[in-house]
Amino acid sequence: MKLSHLDSMSRGAPVPRVGCFFILGALLGCSAEGPDQPDSVQTSGSTTLSSGVASTATSGSGFSSATNGNATTSGGFGMGNTTTGTSSNSSGTNAGAGGSTSAGESSNSSGDTTAGTGSTGSPFGSVSGTTMGTSGGGGTDNTGATNTTGGTGNPECDAVGFYVEGSSVYDVNCNEFLMRGVNVPHAWYTSNTQGSFRDAASVGANTVRVVLATGGQWSRTSGSTISQIISWAKENQLVAMLEVRDSTGFGESAAAVHPSDAVSYWTSNDVLSAITGQEAYVMVNIANEPFGNTESSQWSSFHQQAVQTLRSAGLKHLLVVDAPNWGQDWEETMRNNKNNAASSILDADPDRNVLFSVHMYDIYNTANTVTSYIDTFLGHGLPLVVGEFAADHGAGKNVDEGTIMSKAAQSRIGYIGWSWSGNSADLSSLDITNNFNVNSLTTWGSTLINGASGIAETAQTCSCFQ
Repeated sequence: MKLSHLDSMSRGAPVPRVGCFFILGALLGCSAEGPDQPDSVQTSGSTTLSSGVASTATSGSGFSSATNGNATTSGGFGMGNTTTGTSSNSSGTNAGAGGSTSAGESSNSSGDTTAGTGSTGSPFGSVSGTTMGTSGGGGTDNTGATNTTGGTGNPECDAVGFYVEGSSVYDVNCNEFLMRGVNVPHAWYTSNTQGSFRDAASVGANTVRVVLATGGQWSRTSGSTISQIISWAKENQLVAMLEVRDSTGFGESAAAVHPSDAVSYWTSNDVLSAITGQEAYVMVNIANEPFGNTESSQWSSFHQQAVQTLRSAGLKHLLVVDAPNWGQDWEETMRNNKNNAASSILDADPDRNVLFSVHMYDIYNTANTVTSYIDTFLGHGLPLVVGEFAADHGAGKNVDEGTIMSKAAQSRIGYIGWSWSGNSADLSSLDITNNFNVNSLTTWGSTLINGASGIAETAQTCSCFQ
């Protein structure tokens, strides 16, 4: 089934149009997705008719060292390359994003040698990893392979799972984790999920943001299905950010159910059972774009209560909160932390473990807009991820995806592209692959995966999989 995600959100006369997109085009407003829905959408300030089947629119300094046989390498600052040791000490001038890897000639080491930890100077990821040494011998290369992220390298680490500290995200090993991933539309294409995970991992992604449903609009994703989704993600060394869609654009989308529906879903017995104990591999995105434009004033108070309810139910996961205004935050409530709207959500959480997510579509069509948003929000000392973005938001609605990726790399924040496949014909430019085929990338998919600051260049596998 084709998805329709038409952008029909209007914010009033002085403000440009906004919206995420609708993958299975049923929600009204910004980024809803779903089966066939009514065609008309009432927005604030105006009424826009959406054509098509569905309704509208719509993550240092120091260096890491690794010993391999008798060769010791130490990586300095910058983007990672490989350093080689020959029975002596050698230093790599540019070890970095991938961590330092060593290849020792004439070494006599065997087994595994643990790499020293520390933050690299790369803007893309700090690395701490394990150097695997095969049996040495004259002329035999003992290559150290590192594919994990790093950060504090704290031997005293007692983290339960992902957590935030300042504007950074860390994993269960207390290593900094920078998300580089894709959105996968499980709720509407359930039979494609396992293959999509495998394919996303094959191109270097370290995170999948997975669309689920509470039953409020689409068929409920059961706890047993969530367990299977988590298993598939772990098999492919992908961190899973789980989110539900049924409240997208509440207040403007007639089909949306109140965001409290999402809270009830996460605390239901089967779902809670499925995610409990998976804190090292799973993040919980409370509700996708739960407020449109007309009810954005409820954004902070709702999430303050939501995080307390989820903690009381026993959730220890990193909680992800989408911005208001269909995730695009054009009113800058989250961006500017107006009336402590964002910081109050973090303060309300007894675990102080909340990550804020902005969805960057056609509002973010210039480098200045992208850069200003990220700099301003991080200036509050709060953590941020770009939970959705693409190269455009439909015909004539450009997005500065290049700046989003480069600025995310520079600022050490995560990004997750929308979406693996399945958008309607008029929004097929938002597909990363053609017909879920990893060997057929779209123009947008090629940019996201192979472009400058893209997934292939900047992603590192989470050290939680060590």
